[in-house]
Amino acid sequence: MNPSLYTACFCEENIWQLGKSIQAEGIQHFNVLFLTNEQKSIALFKQKAVPQDNVILWDYHVVLHDTKKNLVYDYDTRLGFKNTLVDYFEATFPPEPFYIDEYKTSIRIINLEVYLNHFSSNRKHMIANGLPLQPMPPWPKIQNIEPLTLQNLWDLNHHQFISKTVSPEEYLQGFM
Repeated sequence: MNPSLYTACFCEENIWQLGKSIQAEGIQHFNVLFLTNEQKSIALFKQKAVPQDNVILWDYHVVLHDTKKNLVYDYDTRLGFKNTLVDYFEATFPPEPFYIDEYKTSIRIINLEVYLNHFSSNRKHMIANGLPLQPMPPWPKIQNIEPLTLQNLWDLNHHQFISKTVSPEEYLQGFM
């Protein structure tokens, strides 16, 4: 597993690149977890983009879950690149008193093989007034013939390629 291919603010492409690097190891036991909600505003703790112990609001975030080893891979967490599912969820998702409905996370579960074969990124969400908001990744745009786009993933009513959408608590219960 090669965690070296990384570009800040492109978690969806970073996880796709990580998935490509582990393809030779067998990908049947990996889930891509697309974190978002209808408001495109989720609260996450322990992210590098904010000072320690602060919460950040993201429109989405993407991580990889090895369901066999029960490990979560996240380039952007202060916890370190690789964590147990329980440790990651307990540290990342705000505890009940901090939850406000509009910031609750929904997890869109996508099999890694499906993600690798269908995810496409046009990077439009990172361009404003014709200029990049952040440096672009050094690799070419990810393009597939039958695309699964960020717009599809944000739309919680879009179910093509998505096995299901659950809360963090529901997802965690499935692996306890």
